[in-house]
Amino acid sequence: MKIFIIGSNSFMGLSLINFIQRKNFSNLDIVGVSRHNENDPAFNIYRLKKKNFFKFFKVDLNKDLNKLISILKKEKPNVIYNFAAQSIVQNSWVSPTDWYMTNLISNIKLLDYLKNVDYLEKYIQSSTPEVYGSTSKKIKESFSYFPSTPYASSKASVDMYLKNLFDNYKFPVLFTRASNIYGPGQKLYKLIPKTIMSIMLKKKIRLDGGGLSKRSFIYSDDVSAALLKVKNRGNLGEIYHITNEKMYSIKQIVKIICKDMNVNIEDFVKTVSDRPGKDFSYDMSSKKLRNIGWKSNLDIFYGVEKTKNWILENFTKLKDFELIYNHKK
Repeated sequence: MKIFIIGSNSFMGLSLINFIQRKNFSNLDIVGVSRHNENDPAFNIYRLKKKNFFKFFKVDLNKDLNKLISILKKEKPNVIYNFAAQSIVQNSWVSPTDWYMTNLISNIKLLDYLKNVDYLEKYIQSSTPEVYGSTSKKIKESFSYFPSTPYASSKASVDMYLKNLFDNYKFPVLFTRASNIYGPGQKLYKLIPKTIMSIMLKKKIRLDGGGLSKRSFIYSDDVSAALLKVKNRGNLGEIYHITNEKMYSIKQIVKIICKDMNVNIEDFVKTVSDRPGKDFSYDMSSKKLRNIGWKSNLDIFYGVEKTKNWILENFTKLKDFELIYNHKK
């Protein structure tokens, strides 16, 4: 079976490839495309052991569509995972056109080709709980969309278009919506690695709105296992929530890390006002995914320790990276 990963240099793209490699799934061949080469091994670049297991092409979805289609015609993958997205929520207010171009328009152009091919068995779309807006109770996959930011609206829009393709063309889409993913190799502007790095660098951590908003944090290996389960046993047209259903406030996560690193939280945080459109909570049910044989095995304490160890092992390099997101077109 041939798997094609769009956005293979994204954190989750890299995590999935490395997970497959570690599990030694010898029946899978992988092709990856991404708009940037990730050359720094500190960020978990493909740790390949099996010869001819993986091929990579540098392709920008926004600029190189013809090249991407040419590669697809040659490779004829059975399964596509699409992780390609502009995903930083707060910055989507600054450059909403860029978010809509990548997350919606360029995806529609690609799908216009893919909807007519005969080799594709499953197209697994990496969606987001942000499409639901803030939720006050545990929600099922049938919950309505109430996006509250340009990022969330762009992702909801492409999800709805994919549903159109499924309904009218029998396009073989499956949707995954993962709660807050973290783990070794994640970019340093994300909460858990940023908190660990800030403590090591003796910098303050911003707590938007006091860090009261709640999220379910899920380790990248649990997500990779879920993505493979969806590939193997998921039903076309369905949505699957990838979450361990354990909710923590942002401040609680910072407290867990501070305790693990033996520092006082009050020495490392500063409270600032919340950003526009920030959702208070996404509390999703994972029952549908559990019904096809998946469960979360790795808790926050295990995941924080693994992420901290990755940072400690690579700190000499990582200390020179910025802890904020810089938007690149």
